[in-house]
Amino acid sequence: MLNTYPKPDVIIIQEHRLSHIDYTEWVPQLEFMKGPIFWNAAVYSAREDSLADGTAILTSHKLAEGITAHGVIVRSRVQYIILERSRAIKTGILNIYSPNYTRFRSNLW
Repeated sequence: MLNTYPKPDVIIIQEHRLSHIDYTEWVPQLEFMKGPIFWNAAVYSAREDSLADGTAILTSHKLAEGITAHGVIVRSRVQYIILERSRAIKTGILNIYSPNYTRFRSNLW
């Protein structure tokens, strides 16, 4: 039978605007996939007097054992995970949240 409601194994979130403290309050809502959550907190923007940016990668429990590495490349903007499905198959997932302004986007790239 065809599954008409497939469940994702990876969800990528961008511009969540949550600090590490905010994240701890939201964890119960983000754990619905029952797998590891990789967090890249938002940063304070003095220009807007608020938190800005932030990325996250949510994974299902099925992928947990295969995640061999993860990290933040650019604070609040870029993060990654590496999945090893077998010795021959490794998959890297990047979560990139690029700035809206050309000058800032150029600096990121």
